Amino acid sequence: MDGLLLRTYKGEKMIEGAKIAIKHRLCIPGWQLRINYQSIVESAFAEPENKKRTYGWYRVLVVAFLDKEPVGSLLIENDRCVMLFVKRKHRRKGIGTAMVKKALRQIDFKKNEVWGWKGNKCSKGFFTSVKS
Repeated sequence: MDGLLLRTYKGEKMIEGAKIAIKHRLCIPGWQLRINYQSIVESAFAEPENKKRTYGWYRVLVVAFLDKEPVGSLLIENDRCVMLFVKRKHRRKGIGTAMVKKALRQIDFKKNEVWGWKGNKCSKGFFTSVKS
């Protein structure tokens, strides 16, 4: 897709990615992805051992930019859970799939080893298709 940039964040750099995701509403308030991003951001103010423990729960964070505008985000936890969000007007254009592929290239999980939160019928279909 023209104009698509996928930026990955690992370790302490996930704080920056989580701030972008929250600021640009790349998650749904009250859903687990938003709670996890808030936890990562708050870890910036924690003692060093607590900070590492917080973002250590997560393997990689990806933010998708389309023409420099943040339009999607993805977070993979150490237990292989994938959570992602793409803004409504940018869905069904391959952005979510591109984020999953980018994230899996950054870590040692294979696509058949990850699982996703199935928040609604569309996300269930997405995770079924991306694993095949």
